[in-house]
Amino acid sequence: VELSMNNRKSMDLRKNGLAVITVVLAVIFAFAVPQFANLRNINVIGIGRVPVAMFAMASLIPLAVGEFDISLGYMIGFLLMLGGKMASIGWPALGVVVVIMLSSVVLGAFNGLITVVFKIPSTISTLATGMIMYGGSLGLNGGKSFTGVTPDLLMWISKIKIVKLNICIWVCLAAGISAWLILEHSPLGKYIYAIGHSERVVALAGIRTKIVRFVSFIIASALIGLCAVVLMSQSKNVYPDTGQSYLLPGLAVTFLSTTVHTPGRYNIPGVLWSAVFLGMVFNVISILGAPFWAEAVINGIVLLGVVLVMNLRRQK
Repeated sequence: VELSMNNRKSMDLRKNGLAVITVVLAVIFAFAVPQFANLRNINVIGIGRVPVAMFAMASLIPLAVGEFDISLGYMIGFLLMLGGKMASIGWPALGVVVVIMLSSVVLGAFNGLITVVFKIPSTISTLATGMIMYGGSLGLNGGKSFTGVTPDLLMWISKIKIVKLNICIWVCLAAGISAWLILEHSPLGKYIYAIGHSERVVALAGIRTKIVRFVSFIIASALIGLCAVVLMSQSKNVYPDTGQSYLLPGLAVTFLSTTVHTPGRYNIPGVLWSAVFLGMVFNVISILGAPFWAEAVINGIVLLGVVLVMNLRRQK
């Protein structure tokens, strides 16, 4: 009984360790850094981490099923430039949002088609489609950004606050809850995780694994489409290189999610906790005057550290 209780305590610590650290650090930062705890700064942290968290949630879906979608960063840039193109020729806010979301689903279906149907490894197929998307991003405006094109309605919506928190934070939470319900409380989610462990076993159980893998690419791209809408609403300008800057931070959050809530498995609550944790750290070091390159270094260290921990666990 004592051994069982010790094992349970150890598992609880592994599941909730990052959450506890996040709360402790938040308290320490609130006392040590006066600018940290005010509501305006909390909104700044949230707005800055929302695109990273949404990118991480999107990349998590294919990873959970055993695929790696490299194109997601390039997809953000392409969707932003496509939305900018539509807005520049006079499309209203609703039309721009619909075009972005429909295009994201089409791009996800294309990734799924060439990966699942034509049996090309996802790292190669999505790298190729990512380069195509990047070329499309440059071609939509001759390699230049679109300036002053975001519809006023989108800009107005992006400034709405609910319970004193910016609406994009609530959009991110809603997307996270939806993704969590799909992964943890639906047959599709169970199949996604099972295929990630062993596709052959799931296929022998009678599950149509190709359809599940195909759908995982579409879900991921739909989340990227929503991320692009949020990003476009925050600025009058859109740039073709925007998406790539979220690749490393997003993957760092995705892999860090395997250390919290459900250790050893990609999970949505872990993504949200990881995004909050890293957002707090980056915000404080920025307030304290850390150089601009510190965030990239920390993301790289986090990514390397998590991979090392995962390898040790797998060996054990």
